[in-house]
Amino acid sequence: MLTLDKLQAIRAQAIQFESIEQLELPGLSEERRLVFVSGLAILIALFEALQIERMGLAGGALREGILYCMIDQLNQADIRKRTLDGFMSRYHVDAGQATRVFDICKIFLQQLKTPMQFDFQSACSLLNAAASMHEIGLVIDYKSYHLHSAYILKHTGMPGYSRVQKQMVVTLVGNHRLDVEEDTFLQFGHHQGFIELLVRIFRIAVILSMRRQDDVLPDLYITATEPETLTLTLPDEWLHEHPLMRSELELEAGYQEKAGWILKIERD
Repeated sequence: MLTLDKLQAIRAQAIQFESIEQLELPGLSEERRLVFVSGLAILIALFEALQIERMGLAGGALREGILYCMIDQLNQADIRKRTLDGFMSRYHVDAGQATRVFDICKIFLQQLKTPMQFDFQSACSLLNAAASMHEIGLVIDYKSYHLHSAYILKHTGMPGYSRVQKQMVVTLVGNHRLDVEEDTFLQFGHHQGFIELLVRIFRIAVILSMRRQDDVLPDLYITATEPETLTLTLPDEWLHEHPLMRSELELEAGYQEKAGWILKIERD
């Protein structure tokens, strides 16, 4: 059982050694030696700050997400918001860009929810998460930032999200630009069509937000004439005035075709 007195006694013993390399205490292994002093300092600070009387060993541990579920005053939405806010703050995400992308996603979801018959709230939640975190990989490198973003999310806890929901967010983020990794959708079983639709919507929304400005976009219309066919309709004049956007959308139609989908860009 650890107490503050015992920790301070251990500190006094450690101080007697001139360097970490010389540190020798009963039971202290070689691989633990380099981190022992810093861990000891943290423990002493915790005991003093929190006025801990004693601390013992436990037979198990609870993940952060489980602890959140035990707090009655926090509902699922609060937990997810904390998670997203944490990622955005840690990786310096452009919150304005995240909002722009998600706003376009919501427009598309509203237009497709009746013909496609999907869970609208779940779709909004997943796309909100993806929009909030799809650029976290920019802190590493631009060229493959979408893959870096997906890697970070895959290997980081996401309190408030189930295992499947987390996998869906990772899939959305990792496939929001360039080539689509088709095999990744197989893991979702009967949800495969749902996540494929969200990826397609998300990719288009990212392109339409590429100017990173709160410009007024034209009226956006997207329809699903067949399960694998989406038709995006934009004003002819607007497409003429935005040649780079038009080019990116045409490239996107090619990427979606490679993935076995059809994206039509029509002029109104």
